[in-house]
Amino acid sequence: MTTGLAERRVLARRLPAWSTPMPSVCRSSKKTVQIADTLNDVLRPKGVAVVIEGSHQCMTTRGVHKPGAAMVTSRMPGAFRSDGSTRRTFLAMIGRTGAGPLSNT
Repeated sequence: MTTGLAERRVLARRLPAWSTPMPSVCRSSKKTVQIADTLNDVLRPKGVAVVIEGSHQCMTTRGVHKPGAAMVTSRMPGAFRSDGSTRRTFLAMIGRTGAGPLSNT
């Protein structure tokens, strides 16, 4: 499927908002959902997979003081949710095989 001008404009308007820092786990989870849902709604693909990994200041400098601690959130609607083989192939491509559970929001 080719992406039309209207779809590219929608994505171009939203890209800057997606690239801003995420100061909390709740916001990163929300951002993961927003990105996946927008891609799914605008492009209408067979499936979308969005995985975001980030370290959070509350884990590294305050509270538990665990440097290198990372949170991973994901959203995989369509073929990535319904077809385990497709999901496993994607996760292997991004190096997440055996890396522990993903939160599929």
